[in-house]
Amino acid sequence: MEILSPGQKIRKIRKEFKISQKEITGGEITRELISIIENNKSALTPAVAQIITDNINKICKEKNINFNLSAEYLLEDINVQSNKIADNFIEFLCNNENNLSKDISEDIKEIELFMAKYDVPEKKMIIYEKIGDILRNQKEFNRSYIYYIKAYENHNRLFNDIRLFKLLQKIGNTCIHLCKYTEALDFNNLALVYNDNVPEELKYKVLYNNILAYMYLKKYDKALIELEHIKTTFKNLTKENVFKLNILKVNCMRHKNFYSDAFKLNEYLLKTLDDNDTENIILVMANILDIYTVLKDTHNVKLYIDKLIYLVNNYNDIEKSYHSPNTYNQIALSCSLINNTDLSIEYYKKSIMACKYHRNIDILLKSLNELLTILVKERNLSEINFFKNDVLELLSLHIIEANITPIFKLLDFYNDINDNENVGSLLKFILDNRK
Repeated sequence: MEILSPGQKIRKIRKEFKISQKEITGGEITRELISIIENNKSALTPAVAQIITDNINKICKEKNINFNLSAEYLLEDINVQSNKIADNFIEFLCNNENNLSKDISEDIKEIELFMAKYDVPEKKMIIYEKIGDILRNQKEFNRSYIYYIKAYENHNRLFNDIRLFKLLQKIGNTCIHLCKYTEALDFNNLALVYNDNVPEELKYKVLYNNILAYMYLKKYDKALIELEHIKTTFKNLTKENVFKLNILKVNCMRHKNFYSDAFKLNEYLLKTLDDNDTENIILVMANILDIYTVLKDTHNVKLYIDKLIYLVNNYNDIEKSYHSPNTYNQIALSCSLINNTDLSIEYYKKSIMACKYHRNIDILLKSLNELLTILVKERNLSEINFFKNDVLELLSLHIIEANITPIFKLLDFYNDINDNENVGSLLKFILDNRK
């Protein structure tokens, strides 16, 4: 990836083929003109470029050198060349957008070096956004967020630019995955300010993410207001849209302690689902199990644990399901209520594995915390040591931070049993991982 000015190209060709400045003048231009062009003190004009090209090609032919130069190549300045390379990067990124297994870390380094050296302002936003898209598809949300922000910083900031709206929506959605809920609201609402006239489908995504952010912030009334706003103002909601909105409504009502209303809506949703829609049936039944667990209705808790485990075990795509972390976590939590410790441990482990795959940080932290609480209570040292190894792996993969509650609880446990070796190794790993 070499970018040269017209003068640098001429000098490089001359040096490679041992041609003097005087030889390429052809008696039509001065050697002094060649010199100042090579030193970038004068622009290369099309007429001079053609003279130089003809003379170099003539000399190469006489020396039996297999080389053919074009005036167009000589005239391409640094700006034209850098934009061509930027276009090649964009094409590469577009071709790999849906390649979930390709590691583009080295490609990103090459692109970053190029961007630092050459100014391609009109391409930077596109390149950074594409990198963000690839990383988000690969569930690398932290890195994706960084590149989306870079894309935003390099945008033209024009109002009513649909590209900016889409970018802000992506940033808001990525913030949800990273548990940056207040920041998600900021970017979502900024998107709405930047562009009022956007397709309904795009605006729906932003408002849906707002509902999620309000829910995670425990602002359930605001979430319900946003939800009703969507239902009443959007004219082209699909059956899937309505189902997802009702799921959010169920969760809001449950957290507002409106258990009866939440239960009725869950029952209604079950009736609207096709028998083969296993993923959504599991989702609704997990919500029902949650309500029975909160109400400590152990009879129905046992009943729905059995139903859910049966459905999960017979659903081939459960690991790919976005809802699998919550489903496993809910089964584990409910098993804990009925004192089925072994089953609870088993499903917390499943939840942690699913969270690692889906990068569901919110559920991951809950599952880690609850699992460690059980293991410490049981004084199950071997399982706690396995737990420690899982935590270290999650830290090394940058899925969790070192300042989370389960790590402090783990250190406290080892300290309590005077296991200084594990305390030391855990602290050393954390410190080394922060370098």
